[in-house]
Amino acid sequence: MIVQDVYEYVEALMVGSGKSDAESIMDSGCSFHMTPNKLWFEKFIELQGGSMLLGNNKPCKIQGIGSIKLKLHDGSEKIIQDVRFVPNLNRNLISLGKLDRKGYLFRGENGTLEVMKDSRIVMRGVRKHGLYSLKGEVVVGLVASVSVRDMSRIELWHRRLGHVSESGLV
Repeated sequence: MIVQDVYEYVEALMVGSGKSDAESIMDSGCSFHMTPNKLWFEKFIELQGGSMLLGNNKPCKIQGIGSIKLKLHDGSEKIIQDVRFVPNLNRNLISLGKLDRKGYLFRGENGTLEVMKDSRIVMRGVRKHGLYSLKGEVVVGLVASVSVRDMSRIELWHRRLGHVSESGLV
């Protein structure tokens, strides 16, 4: 659905329930990227009067818009822009429709959804209970952390070769 004005109602499909710190759902029926967690925003602009409709026709107020930094499945960090702050949501939603409009492609098989741009996998989701959860986490604040974990040989060469796609490794 095309939104002409922040003050109009927009439709969004929201499924499931959970806490605001739950995983991010990759949703094909969602109009915008949305979160109920204001602390995640790197940049934030307060909005007055904007609303959206959930799948059950319940209106929810959009109280702001901004950008959020994500650390993704491959360790890279990406910034998602135009994320709506909707305090009454129960889940974090990533709009596949919005990504589609920006030229991203999707491939799903064996319980994994890959989001690609220019033949590079930029996001990955894993199917849990019929929904695709983003494989990654939100980066909040400027705290640096180091973790040690074993890498598979494929992941190691993927990084050494400039994040070449899995098919390119073969």
